[in-house]
Amino acid sequence: MKNGTFTLACVAILFLSAPSSLAQQRQPIDTIRAQNDMNERIKQATEKYAREIGISENYFWYGQGELHLKTCAHPNNGFIPFGINYSRITDQKELDRVIWARENDEKIVHNFVPSECKKVLTDAR
Repeated sequence: MKNGTFTLACVAILFLSAPSSLAQQRQPIDTIRAQNDMNERIKQATEKYAREIGISENYFWYGQGELHLKTCAHPNNGFIPFGINYSRITDQKELDRVIWARENDEKIVHNFVPSECKKVLTDAR
């Protein structure tokens, strides 16, 4: 019984004397969820805008293709919005800033595409 009590006491002392930094280590930031949430907001905003100008909501997917072409040509150099390596983000404020900038940029692209398509369709008539 003495050995069990001694062992338990040692474990308790080690646990209590562990550096507080271990207890305060940051949890990994869920960058994938943040990006998925951002994409959903962009999709909803684009579909809403398409309805407002009287064009199919499916132009969101055409915008995705245009955006893909834009991002493929962009180097992974750390610049917002497309050069970011999300796996290296360790600070929630930094993630929020990057998501905000990227979301605004993508909304511009996604709103331009339906507007341009509407113009082309109108001119074709």
